[in-house]
Amino acid sequence: MLLTPATPSIAAEGIRCGAKLVKADLEPVKTQPEVRVLDNANRWRLLREEDRTGTNAREFYFTLQADDKLLPPTVEVRWPGVRIARVFGTDGNFPNGHEDYPSHFHIMLAWPGWLGTQAGHFRLDDAGRILRNELQADDGKKVHRHDYAPGDVCPMRDRNGKVGFELIITEGGRGVIMRRATSEPEYQLSPDAKTGSAITAVEISRRTTPGSAWEPLCRVRATDDAARGEMNITVLLAGGVERTETIRYDPDTGEMSK
Repeated sequence: MLLTPATPSIAAEGIRCGAKLVKADLEPVKTQPEVRVLDNANRWRLLREEDRTGTNAREFYFTLQADDKLLPPTVEVRWPGVRIARVFGTDGNFPNGHEDYPSHFHIMLAWPGWLGTQAGHFRLDDAGRILRNELQADDGKKVHRHDYAPGDVCPMRDRNGKVGFELIITEGGRGVIMRRATSEPEYQLSPDAKTGSAITAVEISRRTTPGSAWEPLCRVRATDDAARGEMNITVLLAGGVERTETIRYDPDTGEMSK
């Protein structure tokens, strides 16, 4: 397989680029993947640390690094006996239409190898309201898409066509309701009750039946300082307990700090 990694990132050690190849199944394999750089091969090296290059039951990922500012090279990946279902992190991803715009978040019913995965793309406006849910599913031959407006019930199906759970955008695009079936308890993602803005915070609540009152579970707020490379995620439980997680990253590359 020939591929070209997408636009590289700049690290303190030089220029880095890479890709991820997802297997079509979880069957164990006896062979190991081989990466061969075809352009400027003497100037690129494979980073062999576990967090940079490695394999697992589902995928193979790799990272290349060069000391100079080079364009991403053409790379040949050989993995005998393995069928690849999807490739991430290459220039070839762009024609597939995943441009990450407009802003959105995902709720998925995912499967190893990606085939049959149901991927909901909840498109947002500038105020954080949900415009629609663009559901995409890949059967290995074609990506199917169906749009769901507020109030529509979106069934998330497994590989056998059975509904695992349902998603409903609430009136005015203010949130999302998730349930297994109409008679099952429901969970709701909604904007901050004080400001009415999902940009400020989001709240999670639960009700036992469609006619019962919503019971708050928690409030989640995230702040991101892009100049410093620091994101803080604060979860306030309904009982009053508050926890904050801090994630630090390189402001120039987005690479997470250890």
